[in-house]
Amino acid sequence: MDSPYNLSIEIKNYKCFGEDPQGFYHLRPINLIIGRNNTGKSTLLEMVERTVMENANFQEAQWHK
Repeated sequence: MDSPYNLSIEIKNYKCFGEDPQGFYHLRPINLIIGRNNTGKSTLLEMVERTVMENANFQEAQWHK
């Protein structure tokens, strides 16, 4: 992967995320993630890390059916 700044991530149907895609349209050198507890902030960061580290395999058990 070239640069994390060329990255766009949208998540849906995974852990706490439902049908509506959520994520980043463009990652910047500094990004703020603000939200209440249990709203998916850590999951969103996990997706960024796995994508940047090219380890985008996710357990099917955590997908929504």
